[in-house]
Amino acid sequence: MCANFVFKLCIVGDGEVGKTSLRRRFLGEEFKKKHLATLGADFAVKDMQVSCPNGVTHNIKFQIWDLAGQQRFDMVRGQYYLGANGIIAVFDVTRPKTMDNLLLWFNEIKRCVNMDLIYIIVGNKIDLRRSKTRKIVTTLEGKEFVKLNAKKVTSKPVFYVETSAKTGENVEEAFEMMTLELLRERGECYDIN
Repeated sequence: MCANFVFKLCIVGDGEVGKTSLRRRFLGEEFKKKHLATLGADFAVKDMQVSCPNGVTHNIKFQIWDLAGQQRFDMVRGQYYLGANGIIAVFDVTRPKTMDNLLLWFNEIKRCVNMDLIYIIVGNKIDLRRSKTRKIVTTLEGKEFVKLNAKKVTSKPVFYVETSAKTGENVEEAFEMMTLELLRERGECYDIN
């Protein structure tokens, strides 16, 4: 399949929020309960077709950079943001601090990239919300976080979606949301009124 567009995405967020599991699920791989932490960055490519609401279909090639969340990799992450078209910022709904820490990630990205990017904020691990023993981030709290902080991050649209890398719930939708917005930005995709 020959790509009409090549998009570079960076997946960011604290360690153990499920960034690698989201990427793996999007690539069609099985969920792994345990895996080693990403060291520096991990890279993957995926080709897909996307149909816009106006009926036009585009062949897309994604270059997906899964960036390590541990602080010790702060110094090397900056180079991976260069040339990015979009950011998928992930937090764990069962660890509210990981949502608050997205502000640190946004600041890091702004320091490294001198342009506005499209952001998808992903509340991951919704399959664990049933746990009565943990403080969780509700859907309303996630949406409110985006509403309060979107303009601090970018002048472009910022979207919120909740996922489960374990079950696959909304994983495709998160990447499709990003794709459609990237195509809209280029005038290649529009809604029919």
